[in-house]
Parts: sequence; C-alpha cells; structure tokens
Amino acid sequence: MSSRATVDRVVMICVLALLGLGSVTVFSSSTDLSQRIYSSPAAMTWKHLTRVAIGLFLLVVFTRMDYRV
Repeated sequence: MSSRATVDRVVMICVLALLGLGSVTVFSSSTDLSQRIYSSPAAMTWKHLTRVAIGLFLLVVFTRMDYRV
C-alpha cells in the first residue's frame, strides 16, 4: 500500500460538478432578495462561494490526514 493517498477522480468530479450546479442555483434563486438586502445581486452568491472555498480547503486538508492511529 502506498504511503500517499490517492484521490478518486470520479468522486472528485462529481463533487465539483455538484458544487458548480449548486452555485448556479444559488445565484439564480437569490438575485432579487440579495439586491433588496445587500444592494448587490451577487452578494449572497459571493458568500456561498466563500463557504464553498472553505469547504474545498477543508476537504483537501482532511483528505491528506492519516486517519489510522
């Protein structure tokens, strides 16, 4: 067994595709409300994308951690 973990490409592609689809959905469904609340139609989308970036960062960090003690 290799000491370096490998990434399952199919799972990673599915995760990225779902994140992209979810981000488009957030943008298309929240522009009116975001315009009224934040005076910017993309404010809620930027908040969502910030959280997506944090989640992807944590995904990479936890993927590289050795969970076997």
